[in-house]
Amino acid sequence: MKPRTLEVNVEAPEKLKSEADFELRLNVKDLVDGPVQSSVTLALVDEGVCRLTDYKTPSPLGFFYGRRRLDVNTYTVYSSLIEDLRSDLIGGSNVIYGGGGVLNRLLRIKRPEERRVVQIWRSDIRTGPDGKATVKLKLPPFSGALRVMAVAFTEKSFGNATRQIKVSDPLTVIPNFPASIAPGDHADPSVAIFNKTGEDPNVRFSVDQ
Repeated sequence: MKPRTLEVNVEAPEKLKSEADFELRLNVKDLVDGPVQSSVTLALVDEGVCRLTDYKTPSPLGFFYGRRRLDVNTYTVYSSLIEDLRSDLIGGSNVIYGGGGVLNRLLRIKRPEERRVVQIWRSDIRTGPDGKATVKLKLPPFSGALRVMAVAFTEKSFGNATRQIKVSDPLTVIPNFPASIAPGDHADPSVAIFNKTGEDPNVRFSVDQ
């Protein structure tokens, strides 16, 4: 497998602040010929999500050349046959429903926005003849650990690498508001402040309505 294996190295900062601009440096080598020009796919995903789903960094070598037992896979086309009941489709020019007035009203209710999972994807990366490439990225608001997954490939070789970046601000503010509230209701929202400076500072904050 040595002629088909690429050695992928990802240089990434160990720690970053939320919403920071940063660079990742890639270095790809052929185990036989040394530095090589290759295509690289890069993904940064919340480490917590990867662990909950038991997601492993993709390994092209394992996929194409790994040992497999006899297996049977079943697929369906139901997702292509049954229409989605999304509010943007109700009453659209391409979809017409009869009846279901109550359902239509429920679909128009604005639901609270779900927490977005951090996922940064780049598939347009090419290393130079020296096997190196630099990728500039920007973090969204986030606190936790990010898994960096890089998969490199040429016409005949593959390789992958994994790194972890810890993202944390000196002070993290997390508001706690009701997901929904009706006219006349009363709520007492709270704000949690996490101090990661290692000190005991006096903190002042304000809330704008």
